[in-house]
Amino acid sequence: MPGSIELITGPMYSGKSDLLIRKYQECIGQGLSLSAFKPVREIRDTGIESRTGLRIESISLSSLINFSGHNSGFAVDEAHFFDEPEKEVDFISHAREAGKKVLVSCIDIDYMGEPTEFYQALLAVEPDNLSVLTARCDVIECDDPAIRTGLFRNGSKVRKGESIVVENRQKSDEFYSPLCFEHFSL
Repeated sequence: MPGSIELITGPMYSGKSDLLIRKYQECIGQGLSLSAFKPVREIRDTGIESRTGLRIESISLSSLINFSGHNSGFAVDEAHFFDEPEKEVDFISHAREAGKKVLVSCIDIDYMGEPTEFYQALLAVEPDNLSVLTARCDVIECDDPAIRTGLFRNGSKVRKGESIVVENRQKSDEFYSPLCFEHFSL
């Protein structure tokens, strides 16, 4: 059976984890045996959990290379948090060549407006399926599709000029927020 790589990407709050979990559950329903992973740096939840409440158990790894399973494949959430993207993507590519089903979610563009290293490396090995998701812009009175993630510290956007008012969903001094192109560019 041929392997495959499915990449799910987009800004924060776009539903990447939700779609990853649904695809994972669909694979399990088809009789596939998949493991689920997330980087140890992702400390938000104990498993992989979506903001809609979907949840699956996962193993936290410092690197996918530490995994040696005999499963049909694996799912990885928040893959942009891995420290050595090239090594991780090489592992993922070899897993596909070995006939494994690989589901991966990651942010495509970081808060500085640059493609994440992981995203660039994974695109280079040509995923078999690419889902690019959007969120809704958090700027008050804007409801445009959010395609970027902004970082805010003490209410001010990190990088690029003007202050804009956004909904602080994370209720902390430093938080990430989905933004449309116009508000990200301010």
